Parts: sequence; structure tokens; C-alpha cells
Amino acid sequence: MTKSKFKIRYILWFLLMIICTIGILLVFNRVIEKIKIEGLSLFSSSMMVFLSIILLITFIALKDFKYLIIDKEEKTLKWFSLIKPFGKTVVLKNYIGIIKSIEYTQGTEFKTAHLVDKKNMTSIKINGLFYSNFNELFNSLKLKEIKNYDFGFWKYLQLIFSGRMRVK
Repeated sequence: MTKSKFKIRYILWFLLMIICTIGILLVFNRVIEKIKIEGLSLFSSSMMVFLSIILLITFIALKDFKYLIIDKEEKTLKWFSLIKPFGKTVVLKNYIGIIKSIEYTQGTEFKTAHLVDKKNMTSIKINGLFYSNFNELFNSLKLKEIKNYDFGFWKYLQLIFSGRMRVK
């Protein structure tokens, strides 16, 4: 059984993101109360749009932060996240392979892995930015690595933001 090991700095980052999200939701609530009392103004509507965009970006960043458990004997992958706090288990036999890609941030680049289902769609993302044992996790999956697939700029953006892409 292989369990993910988080890098310490990303545990602190995760906690900071949670605190920021709660703060944004509290400000969001205040703006809604102000709209109820004073009516919709240009400032309050632009503040709602701004806070919504920040909240969306925060949720996109937090969705990849998962605690993973890979059971080699049962050939399953279980993860816990904010989206799935009670966990979700998938059977690795339902996936035909895995693709490895590289994502770039302002100061570094990191590897990611995406499981590919039988419909040739990527579905589960393992973000190497958060894990100190990414290579161990990748090798524990025991899936065939898919290497020759169409991967342009637009598909790269699609993969980063939605996590879904058709692999041919």
C-alpha cells in the first residue's frame, strides 16, 4: 500500500487557502447583505464578480490537493479531498493507462499524472507539486504509460483547468 506524502510547504499553503476561502465567503456574505439593504450598485455588482472569480480560482487550486492511498493488491486508488471528504475509491482495472505531463508555475515546473479511462478521457489528476513521493505514487499505479497523444496548447489549458481531455 502506497500513501501520499505531502511537502510541508504545501500543507501550510493548503491551510492558508482554506482561511482565505472562508474570508472571501464572509466578505461575499457582507456584500449580499449590502445589496439586500441598499440595492444593486455598480460597486457591489463588480465586487460580486471579483469575489466569484477569486473563489473559482481558489477552488480550482484546491481540487488537486488530495490524500492518496494506492492499494497494489486490490488494484484500487482511494483519495480524500475537500470535494470528497469521505473519500472516493476507484478500481484501476477500469483505466487503460496513464499520461504524464509537465505543468509550469511562476518559479518551477512539476510533473502531473492523469488516469485515462476506457473512453480515452483523462479523469483523475495526481499533481506532483504537492507530493514528495510522486514517482513512487506514479509507479504504484501499475498502468501503461500512454506517450504518443495529441497535446497542443489548447489541450494543455483544457487539461489544467478542467482535468478532462480526450487522448487519441
